[in-house]
Amino acid sequence: MLVIFIINKDIYENSPYLRRTIKRAKICNIMTRVAKSTSKEVSVEESDTNDLESRVYELGFHIDPDLSKQKVKELFQVIKDSIGKVGTVIAVGEPHRLHLAYTISRMEREGRHDFSSAFFGWIAYQANTEGHEQVIEMVKEHDDVFRHIDICTTKDIVEHAAIQHEEWYRHAQKEDGRAEMNIEKSQVQTQESKEKLDVAIENAVT
Repeated sequence: MLVIFIINKDIYENSPYLRRTIKRAKICNIMTRVAKSTSKEVSVEESDTNDLESRVYELGFHIDPDLSKQKVKELFQVIKDSIGKVGTVIAVGEPHRLHLAYTISRMEREGRHDFSSAFFGWIAYQANTEGHEQVIEMVKEHDDVFRHIDICTTKDIVEHAAIQHEEWYRHAQKEDGRAEMNIEKSQVQTQESKEKLDVAIENAVT
């Protein structure tokens, strides 16, 4: 059985280890029970064993960019806690805002919603087949998650990627801090310019 996935460019580029594992990782279909009842090669006992076997997965997802950072943080925690109930969380990538390579559209009750950016986060976890299926169904229930992908990976790759992500995240935090300082400095300068302009106008009138 051949399964072909079209992977979103932004998820591919922003996942710390997806680029390294894509060639060797086994892409997991949402329904991982592929054994056919008519197959003579797979026994019932073997199928049950596969269902109970734990595997390592990476769940990557895009969150609505219109949410506040606090709401994004809360949603990420809810997803993480839900995964922890059916499996074991191994590593996480905190959501960060990014611009999408192309606009993603989704039909909602109010009409079409276009996304040109998103908060991207990922969670690596270990679970059996049933737990994995529950994770997929769970993430679908969150309307604020408008795209997700789930792949099989390994613990070694996850642990190495977590270290790299931590280094990248610290660097990104520094850059965000500098950007905020520049914005605050610009706002102060704007306020000072406005005050000087008000004084100049008042002097000119008098």
